Amino acid sequence: MRGNPQVILKFKKYWENHDTITISVITYYEIMRGIKALSSATKLKGFHEFMSTCNILDIDISIADKPSDIYDELRKTGKLMVKPFLNILTSFP
Repeated sequence: MRGNPQVILKFKKYWENHDTITISVITYYEIMRGIKALSSATKLKGFHEFMSTCNILDIDISIADKPSDIYDELRKTGKLMVKPFLNILTSFP
């Protein structure tokens, strides 16, 4: 996902139209997992600073149901995406 031009473009478009970034706690975990794998204290600090300006959504059943519904529809129509990308898309309210 790192450096993916489509993800970067979607992120920039979202940020242009919203005052803050909102992600799910699962997306936060996935990003943290990737940063920690890099063993970069600088990137970790920068991410924490950026996250202090963001909203992080807790996960409940209704939130967990939405991406599973989207996944099922994409599977049925043969349009499956990479799972982490689907998590990011469904993180934004």
